[in-house]
Amino acid sequence: RVLQAFLPDMKRRGSGRVLVTGSVGGLMGLPFNDVYCASKFALEGLCESLAVLLLPFGVHLSLIECGPVHTAFMEKVLGSPDEVLDRTDIHTFHRFYQYLAHSKQVFREAAQNPEEVTEVFLTALRAPKPTLRYFTTERFLPLLRMRLDDPSGSNYVAAMHRHVFGDDPAEAEAGAG
Repeated sequence: RVLQAFLPDMKRRGSGRVLVTGSVGGLMGLPFNDVYCASKFALEGLCESLAVLLLPFGVHLSLIECGPVHTAFMEKVLGSPDEVLDRTDIHTFHRFYQYLAHSKQVFREAAQNPEEVTEVFLTALRAPKPTLRYFTTERFLPLLRMRLDDPSGSNYVAAMHRHVFGDDPAEAEAGAG
């Protein structure tokens, strides 16, 4: 709705900046984050489409691609999910707790404070030639590059599995049967 309200005037003026809070979860799928990632992937598609459309009008759209950020929301997400897992199979249940331990470790090591993220927004606002994406952290760029370099997605899926669960996907598949 905000875009619908402001874009017509920006297009008439022939200038404008639109900053959208994105997420690395919109650029690569993460287990147990399927709904979140789906919404962020949709946002990526919307923003890429609008960026192309708005360029001749002098309106620049930029996505601020965030990794983990210290917020109260994240603390709740990493809390106790037992009620959600009541009806899941035992293998998925164990995988979830592996994922949860991994997420907590990544959060401890990589979570940024909101002030760091704000600086990236300001960089995008001040840029004389804004780009489509600004990353708040470089931590996930190797996985993103791998995802783009292998159109089949196989290498990325295996690497993400190893990254999140710490084991070989083939061994995990054999053990789940």
